[in-house]
Amino acid sequence: MGRESEKILSNLEFRVHTVGEGTDAREEQEVDTDFETLISKFDAYFIVKRNIIHERTQFQERKQKETETVEEFYRSLRSLVAHCQYTDIDDQLQDRFVVGLKDVRLKEKLQLTHDLTLSKAIEVARQHEQIKQQMKQQGFNASSDEARDEFRSRPHRQNRDEDMMSTTRYTSYAGNRDERSHHSDQKNASSSSRG
Repeated sequence: MGRESEKILSNLEFRVHTVGEGTDAREEQEVDTDFETLISKFDAYFIVKRNIIHERTQFQERKQKETETVEEFYRSLRSLVAHCQYTDIDDQLQDRFVVGLKDVRLKEKLQLTHDLTLSKAIEVARQHEQIKQQMKQQGFNASSDEARDEFRSRPHRQNRDEDMMSTTRYTSYAGNRDERSHHSDQKNASSSSRG
């Protein structure tokens, strides 16, 4: 052992056992310094204590990344929650898993599922992801679904045509009115120059 570790060792607290009987001045004290105790004391000294609030914040703010699979996302959550010291890890994992998914439709589906469990949420998410990949291989993709949804949310074509026609009429009317007022201004100017 080096000098630094000897200094640390001298500052560590150990249990002391008294050997001998009575009040004999020659009693010896035996220090509990077996290998396991020494290692655990050094670990406690050197290993940095985790900031639980920080660990929980990291876990609670974790969302699935764009290129991350459901499995990778779950494994990452499982790793993060290990340092959070929650009493019910599965409930915390389930909530963070569902809320952190990138697919909004899947998230809604899971939130509407009665008696959802963590294993059921993971299974449904894996199946959903697998089906999306198969659809992509078959020529379907999420962007075509999104485009369809966006098209459906727009006003109908008939309404847009009516809006365009009313705007054109108003613009035409305003344009004619401007021409008439310009024409009448010219008449007034020529009649006042005569008079």
